[in-house]
Amino acid sequence: ATSNEDKANEFATIFFPPAPPANLHDINPTTTYPQRMECISNITIRQIERAIDKLSPQKAPGPDEIGNIVLKKAHDILKHHIHTLVQASIHLGHFPAAFKTSATVVLRKAGKPDYTKPNAYRPIALENTLGKLIESVVAELLSYVAESYELLPPQHFGGHPGRTGEYTMAILSERIYHAWKEREVYSVVFMDVAGTFNNMHHKRLAHNMRKRRVPEFIVKWAESFLQNRHTRLRFNGVESNRIATDAGVPQGSPISPILYLFYNADLLDIPATSGQSLGFIDDIAFGVQGGTDENNAKELEKMLDEAERWRDAHGARFETSKYVLIHFTRHPNKSTQAAIRIANAVIQPSPDARYLGVVFDKQLRFKQHVQQIAKKGSKFALAISRITKSTWGATYQQTRTLFTTVVAPRMDYAAIIWHRPRKYGQMNRPPQLSKLESAQRTAMKAILGAFRTTATSALEVETCLLPAHLRLSNKILQSFTRMQTTAAKHPIQPCIQQAINSKSQHYVSPLEYIARSFPNYAAEPLETILPYARPPWWTPNFTINVPGNKEAAKRKHENTIYHDDTLYVYTDGSGIDGQVGAAAYSPTTLSTKQQYLGSENQHNIYSAELTAIDIAVNIAQTCQNNYKQCVTYADSQAAIKATVKPGKQSGQSILCSLLSSIDTLISSRGIDLHIEWIPGHKDIKGNETADKAAQEAAQSRGMNATPFKYKPLKTARVNLIKQTIKKEWKEDWKTAKGDAKHLRRITNKTQVNESMMLYTTVNTRYQVAQLARLRTGHCSLNQY
Repeated sequence: ATSNEDKANEFATIFFPPAPPANLHDINPTTTYPQRMECISNITIRQIERAIDKLSPQKAPGPDEIGNIVLKKAHDILKHHIHTLVQASIHLGHFPAAFKTSATVVLRKAGKPDYTKPNAYRPIALENTLGKLIESVVAELLSYVAESYELLPPQHFGGHPGRTGEYTMAILSERIYHAWKEREVYSVVFMDVAGTFNNMHHKRLAHNMRKRRVPEFIVKWAESFLQNRHTRLRFNGVESNRIATDAGVPQGSPISPILYLFYNADLLDIPATSGQSLGFIDDIAFGVQGGTDENNAKELEKMLDEAERWRDAHGARFETSKYVLIHFTRHPNKSTQAAIRIANAVIQPSPDARYLGVVFDKQLRFKQHVQQIAKKGSKFALAISRITKSTWGATYQQTRTLFTTVVAPRMDYAAIIWHRPRKYGQMNRPPQLSKLESAQRTAMKAILGAFRTTATSALEVETCLLPAHLRLSNKILQSFTRMQTTAAKHPIQPCIQQAINSKSQHYVSPLEYIARSFPNYAAEPLETILPYARPPWWTPNFTINVPGNKEAAKRKHENTIYHDDTLYVYTDGSGIDGQVGAAAYSPTTLSTKQQYLGSENQHNIYSAELTAIDIAVNIAQTCQNNYKQCVTYADSQAAIKATVKPGKQSGQSILCSLLSSIDTLISSRGIDLHIEWIPGHKDIKGNETADKAAQEAAQSRGMNATPFKYKPLKTARVNLIKQTIKKEWKEDWKTAKGDAKHLRRITNKTQVNESMMLYTTVNTRYQVAQLARLRTGHCSLNQY
């Protein structure tokens, strides 16, 4: 194709094929479906506000040319009108035709060898902004129902909260090591589904949703959403004619990922008896554990035969030429040559496969993966060095931000799978990470404009960037912490518990290694964070007020007119001497209640503030007089705002308990609750009294007090990890005196000196470079 018109036709053929020929004999008007799950279809204003909050303000608009920034800036004026629109769309099961036309931007896929082929490009749908808002509200409802009632296979990841690709790979890795412990081979076939979102058969999708008990109003809305859609391709600065999209779902829609999860959910259920499956959206892996590769290959063939029947019923297209088969084993006498024969094709075993961005080799050594990410990191680091020099270019802050947000995340991705951090006190620089350190060194020299002979340790101090091995350790331990906080039914939880309880010394898995190397983290259970703290339609039955500034808040408090039928309570949380306490004081009843939470390694001020508000609610619940209202004063804006926006956050269990206590107070006592923010340490008598009581609770260390019933917080653990890693860095700087002698001498410190503030006060690149060279001693002076 040479003309834009010919190219548009080629793209349209690949991106928007006709409805796939699917076997729909099992779908008819008399098909009986199981009872649907309950879900409230009445939408609240809060759901609209939440959908608007999620919008990226600078994202490209669709054909309506209404930018997201318009909705975010004018939501107070528009939200009631939008609410009426969204509510009508859901109640009628109708998606407005005006929103069904999208603009599809054609973008290159990275790293493709031949861009003359349409498959080397990716279509991204730019939808009408208001239509996308409706989709976001429905997607949240569908996700909540799927999570609450377990409508999707547990091993299906991506597209819904708490199901990351890192978890998928961790489960796969643990399964492989488990097979090795039993002296067996673990065989996996990685499947490729062509045109994932573009080939979805709408009738089959609706059938699958009904079969999995999705509420009927959501199914009807989805059917309307997918019917009679059109798009126009945008590429090379031109726009094509309107193209009908009779199949598939628009890529870029907030509801498309979870719709596809329901579409291919049956595919994940195939190995239920003889093997195991893992899925991340359309990346499917079937696995079998067995004594020999031959037996595993036979079992995998049976699964793939079932997958072919699924393909026939769904009209999907499998590219068997892109299937990858690996027999994972480290046993030198185990054969890994067995092939799979399926659909007139033979799948020969491969020594490695790329799955979700990580290269898995059959022995799980990950040498090839480390080489690839080092190459990628060097590529981006060199790109940074091309946009900044010692006399011109991007600023210190800009280049450092590029490294921390672009380069480092690409190198560190899924580090818990392929890297094993050293124990605390032994975190020296491992030789296998030398290429990653080289990439970081290139970036640091560019950030500072330093000479190439400058010591790496000096560059790390001056750029305030953790050494590569410590950065990876920090990421891995935080990943392990997140895994610990998943719900009991999450598929990663059995892997975590097995790793903690395992005593085996053979084939120690990554999670086992972390549990043994950092036993303090593994032994102490953490809070559980659920995908949803409350249903999407939940509305608080109390009020809050957060004035614009401290002066206004104090003035409002001073002008308060006290009423006899109102209970007033002041709350506060305190951290002192490494301990955390909470307290509430009521000048109305002259009562004070306290609670010791634990050490700062377990809880924080935020959780103490939530606990203090809970104590205030308890005071209102147990007071003798019949008050009509309770006004609670708190000096934490974060805690107050969290009470009306509960979500997937640390401290969720405390927050949910507080909300339940409020429900009980209002239903049993009929007391209206209002939470008001006041500034702390501004000579407000009630606040000062509560603060003193909270400090006493913290200093008591729980002596003669009721034990705190909530588990340690994820945020407290993450903060502890960060502090400990920083201590390791400081200790390394203190003990390794062989390099960066000039910088050590002029700083006169025995710890890492964070220099960001020093460099941000310098205006030009020339000044940054000269400052860095003078501080490191590698500069244009005769002495050097």
